[in-house]
Amino acid sequence: WGEYAGPAAAAHAYVAFARDHKAMFSLMFRSERLDFTRPSLAGAARDASFLLMQSTGARPSDGPPSLEVLGQAVGNWSIVHGFAVLLIDGRLDAVLTLCNGDVDVLLDAALAG
Repeated sequence: WGEYAGPAAAAHAYVAFARDHKAMFSLMFRSERLDFTRPSLAGAARDASFLLMQSTGARPSDGPPSLEVLGQAVGNWSIVHGFAVLLIDGRLDAVLTLCNGDVDVLLDAALAG
């Protein structure tokens, strides 16, 4: 994602992973199948949370996140995750025809909106 930096690069990587690994992506959000007592999964969840908080511009040295920062983080995740789910479910096919099938262009527009 050479042209992207920071949160935009993370958003594009998230959507690319969902598109390229549909079954794994879907499984990752099946909570009844996940065992968060596994150290590797708990560590991955912590890493993902850290990246999500970074998307707001917050730094660990800022201390505990405010409600505003938490809300922004959840909003960012909701946009990107929702986009990814809609994409892999084929719900964006008609919209994609309006932007020449370019997922990245549509994602950029969603992020800007």
